[in-house]
Amino acid sequence: MARCDLNLGKTWRGEDVGEIVRRWISEVSKRYRLKMVIAIGPRVEGRAKPWSDVDLVVVVENLPKDSRARWHDFRVDGCLTVEPRVYGEEEFLEALRNLDLSALEAMHHGLIILDEGFYERARRVYEEVVKEWELQRTKIGWLSLRRLKETQRKRK
Repeated sequence: MARCDLNLGKTWRGEDVGEIVRRWISEVSKRYRLKMVIAIGPRVEGRAKPWSDVDLVVVVENLPKDSRARWHDFRVDGCLTVEPRVYGEEEFLEALRNLDLSALEAMHHGLIILDEGFYERARRVYEEVVKEWELQRTKIGWLSLRRLKETQRKRK
C-alpha cells in the first residue's frame, strides 16, 4: 500500500519526480513482489538540485542472487532519475545488523512510499541494532557510542 504524498520535486527537465517513482514502482511490480520502498537522500531531505537522482531502498520478495539480473531488472526506461538500492527481505535485515548506511538511513528518516507488511519487522530489527550499538544520527552521519566508549577504554 502506498503511504505518502510523493512531493520529491522536479527534474531539470521539469518532470515530476514523484510521478517517475510511481511509474518505476508500477513497472518493477510487474516483475517482482515489492515488500517495501523507502526514499532517502537529498530528495527527501530537501537538499535536492534539479539534476539530483532519487535514492530508493527497495525490499523485494525472492530477489535473484545474480547481480546482473538485479541491475537489469530494476532499470526502467524513462526512470533514469531512480537509483534503486535493492535487497531481499533477509538481506535487508542483515544489512541493518551490519550497519549498512542505506538501510539505517531508510529506517531512521526515510520516506515510506510502499509497505506490504515488511516495515514493522524491519523497524524491530532497526531498534535492536540502535540499542545494541548505541547509535546516534548526527549532522554528518552515524555515531556508535558503544564503539566510542570501547575505544576510549582501550586508550586508558
